[in-house]
Amino acid sequence: MKTGNRDCRVRAGQIESNEKRRRSIRRAETGFTLAEYMVSTSVLLIIIGLGFSLLDQGQATFMSQNAATLAQARARKAINLMASEISLAGCTPMTITAGPQPGLQPVSNSVTANSTSIRIVADRDGSGTTNGTGTGGDADLNDDITYSFSNGTIFRTAPNDPDYQSGGAAVARSVIDGVSSLTITYFDANGNQLSGPVNLAAVRSVRLTIVTSVSQLGNQTGTVTVDANVMIRNLQLDRY
Repeated sequence: MKTGNRDCRVRAGQIESNEKRRRSIRRAETGFTLAEYMVSTSVLLIIIGLGFSLLDQGQATFMSQNAATLAQARARKAINLMASEISLAGCTPMTITAGPQPGLQPVSNSVTANSTSIRIVADRDGSGTTNGTGTGGDADLNDDITYSFSNGTIFRTAPNDPDYQSGGAAVARSVIDGVSSLTITYFDANGNQLSGPVNLAAVRSVRLTIVTSVSQLGNQTGTVTVDANVMIRNLQLDRY
């Protein structure tokens, strides 16, 4: 009797084990339900969407920073050129026999100097003249320079240079475009700001400020500001 009961229990256990195995196999064969598939797909799409969103934001930030860097580099190049030439104003190694006297000179008959224009004269090569055109001993064509700002562009005029002439008349050439503003501020020997009309004889230093537009895909996205303080070395000698 005991042996028979034990055999019955063994067979019952085997039957139960086989049934569990069959249920496991059927569950594996059925796969995901529709609800499970929809939930997993939705989660995957959300993760992919977040990834693309972060990628777009990173790319937009990179493009914006790159555009600002390029705008700043252009403005810095322009302001360095202006500062280097303004600092030479008044350079006169010898007596000037022809041309305007070295220093800051009136921009025109009606304008001495203002916040958007300045004229610099310097006898750079020590020829004794400031109106030479490359002949007669005056090989420097940049003795007489004017910077001006108009319609978003900073211009440079060099009337002695044939490259800055057309039909025998001086013409302005663009230094940098896309400029929002140019501000030239004048200071005397004591560092006091001079107001207009500017007394050119009192000027000893200037501050240049250029604000340029930052453009991205043809649209203005911001501005960049660069500035420089320029000591006019040759005029500073008058203090001593």
